[in-house]
Amino acid sequence: MSWAQHPDGWCLQCHAPTVAAQEALLGFTAIPGVRYEDRDTTATAGVTCAVCHLREGPSVASTTSGSAAAAAAHPVTPEPGLGSAVCGDCHAFQFQQHTPRTPLALGDAPAQDTLAEWRASGSVQDCADCHLDGHRFPGRELLDVDVAFVLAPGRVDATLSHSAGHAVPTGDPFRALELSLCADLACTQVVGAEILGLQVGRTDTSFEILADTRLPPDGRATCTIAVAAPPVAWQLHYRLVDPAHVDLLPAADARLLVASGLIPSETP
Repeated sequence: MSWAQHPDGWCLQCHAPTVAAQEALLGFTAIPGVRYEDRDTTATAGVTCAVCHLREGPSVASTTSGSAAAAAAHPVTPEPGLGSAVCGDCHAFQFQQHTPRTPLALGDAPAQDTLAEWRASGSVQDCADCHLDGHRFPGRELLDVDVAFVLAPGRVDATLSHSAGHAVPTGDPFRALELSLCADLACTQVVGAEILGLQVGRTDTSFEILADTRLPPDGRATCTIAVAAPPVAWQLHYRLVDPAHVDLLPAADARLLVASGLIPSETP
């Protein structure tokens, strides 16, 4: 969907990074900064085993303690820190400049800065320790956020905390958390809400970060929410807030319930 609207060769450097995948989509290797016509073919390979594990010589892995069948299939060279080294290539980059479109030029503000966030968190876990389950990437299934409340007349102070080794949400700036406070148990009557995410502004040449209200790496954040009536329940959603695509997605993909609960009438 995004590719159909913005067929920029730069996108494929991470979303279909192998030459074979790019040839399947374009018929030739993508050039960063160049826009292509949409084609009937589809690149289904995406991020394959080869993207992470093939270098010059034997396959590389963060450990050689895999199965006997894997060891017999091909030689493996251990490369500690492989996860952060490889993941950082696609999860730490700056916004593209608007003009000129080619050759590709980058601005000053980070479009994604997950690698720097991970380093700032002080986490001793590598990216693969949390995000790789065999050869499956659980992704947002791992999101675990705790919420505590302090009620006051006309407002609620909400403290959200997490244990991820990066900001929450991380990655592209169109990802956000939405905390809704509700006057009924089913949360059909929202009396107050807060969006936690990145606010991005367009400049003459690129983009800039105007505000960052996300949960900081390996920490917590407190926000004050004005309420029209005393809330009795809450819901936390993971949201897509990119105006170019949000209306094109199924509701289940644009807004995912992460957690919910009741708000005691008396809180500490």
